[in-house]
Amino acid sequence: ALQQLGKNPDYFLGGASNNLPSLARLTRSKWCVLEGDEYLSGFCNRNPKFIYYNPRVVVLTSLQHDHPEVYPTLETYLSLFRDLIQLLPPDGVLIYAGDDELCAKIAAGAKCRTIGVGMHRKAERRITSIRRAGASGMRFKLNGTEFHLPVIGEMNVRNAAMALVATEQAAPGSAPAGDIFKDYLPMEGRQEVLLSTQNFVHVRDDGYHPGAIAACVEAVRSAYPRHKLLYALQPRYTGGKYGLTQKELPAALQSVDEVVITPPMDIVKFPDGPFSSRSLLTALRKKGIACQATKDMKTLPNAVLSKIVKKTVLVSCVAMRNEAYFATMAERLEAMFGVPSEKGP
Repeated sequence: ALQQLGKNPDYFLGGASNNLPSLARLTRSKWCVLEGDEYLSGFCNRNPKFIYYNPRVVVLTSLQHDHPEVYPTLETYLSLFRDLIQLLPPDGVLIYAGDDELCAKIAAGAKCRTIGVGMHRKAERRITSIRRAGASGMRFKLNGTEFHLPVIGEMNVRNAAMALVATEQAAPGSAPAGDIFKDYLPMEGRQEVLLSTQNFVHVRDDGYHPGAIAACVEAVRSAYPRHKLLYALQPRYTGGKYGLTQKELPAALQSVDEVVITPPMDIVKFPDGPFSSRSLLTALRKKGIACQATKDMKTLPNAVLSKIVKKTVLVSCVAMRNEAYFATMAERLEAMFGVPSEKGP
């Protein structure tokens, strides 16, 4: 939004953008946008990265217990964000997802102005008139202005609305027009369409948290309501046998037609035991969802390709390091449909 308004902000992103030429730009601009990162600063510095950002405006889009290998409890995780908002000066602003109970809980401890943005009637800045335009995106209203967002899903609507409010706070007097997002493209690996034909769509989405998966499923299902929704999933950073991923994945995937699951990728061993793909399969089958597990990542392409029928949308949710999977899928899908495919990361 700042870029479209001609503000030319500096920025630092945690992932590759399809709209910007690099991960970072540092030109001593009046505005600087940093993507927050609560993960460790380094092996010898266990403070979260964002504790060093010195913000004047913080946008808190959602709070979902993540990185259990480092932050074992929800309370430990939330404490990071309490520390973050204490960095805001008295004349700073905290913009938060008003529909998110945990965000509202954290915002209550702020010592500066807070602005809740959401679809709930109690939200200070309310999002209204949300309309889906199929695969071409979403429309919504904020402050009486209708905006078109060329990406799908309610999660993206919330994030766009919070970005608009943040822009107003960072650049007072700016008045974003309804077409401000017309050239916006999703980040690489987030609802990124690798191949689209009349009868088949391949979407890459790296969001591994159950909350992110649920948001992706909602978005893709609403954009392609008549397609079979097939999910290729490599569970990551699960928290082990009794972790949040094991508990919440079945609900996150409940609107999917079929799931193909690989063994989990966890970087630590959990004392209560590892994530159980078998338990996940059992829970999904109880919900009436067809599913199977593969032996490893190498066997995933064949398993997935065997599930594709006419009118299928495939979501590939695997770790970024699996370049071989995306390369194999691109080659095989091109042979199936006669259309070149993006090869992913």
